[in-house]
Amino acid sequence: MHPMTTETPFSQFQQFLREMFQFDHNELDFGLFKVLRLKRSYIEQFISGDCERDLRCIVSRELQAIRSADDADERQWLANRCELLGIRTKTAWEAAVADMQNPNLHESLRQVVSGAEMDETRTTTLERLDRWLQAQQHSTGHLEAQLYNYLLNFFELYYQNGDFGYNSRAASAFKVPKLTSQTKKAFKVDSFILLRKSSPLGTANGELYDLNDVKRLEDQHILHLNWAPADDKQRRVDEDGDTLPHPPDGRCYMERMLTCAGLLTAR
Repeated sequence: MHPMTTETPFSQFQQFLREMFQFDHNELDFGLFKVLRLKRSYIEQFISGDCERDLRCIVSRELQAIRSADDADERQWLANRCELLGIRTKTAWEAAVADMQNPNLHESLRQVVSGAEMDETRTTTLERLDRWLQAQQHSTGHLEAQLYNYLLNFFELYYQNGDFGYNSRAASAFKVPKLTSQTKKAFKVDSFILLRKSSPLGTANGELYDLNDVKRLEDQHILHLNWAPADDKQRRVDEDGDTLPHPPDGRCYMERMLTCAGLLTAR
């Protein structure tokens, strides 16, 4: 009998990356696919290797560093806050920290903090305390598994069956039911790239734009900060304060975003 193998979030993400790079399709020997095939050994090493510059080692190292820094900073803040709130809160904090797996001590600390904290800061302190206590219950391995699940879910929004771009799953994921009910429109969240002043893409030649070029950019959710809305004095200026021409078709990047999201009707 063969031993049973259990897929992990990491192994699922590895498999997804291999599929995305199309290594199993020998007929794809042109353009970008040809370049990727030439670099296959390097990509495979990154996906499957265990050296310090490979995927899993990078994620583990950075996650550990981030968690250690965040944990130390938050622990110090909470310790200082509990000491400031009085001897009962300080004692409850020290007891909870000494036995991190005891939920009764956690709840006791929470109640003491709630009673000692001021009304205007109670909610913030309790939220930070709850997040920190919860984080102590999870190992770095658990957080790493969550991270790979998030990465897999993100990539699946934009890649499906060999094609990149928004797919049906992405459209569903970015719908916002509450806003849809409030506006009575099919509202969804989209991501955009906003080009800065230094980018020549989508800029005007004097006062004129290449509208075909603008449409190609907009279809890919790429907009330009130079397509700026007017201020309260009807002036249009860039990030450096220099005067800008009217945006293409008179529609600024904000109007284009809202139209794409379904809040405005295209004109």
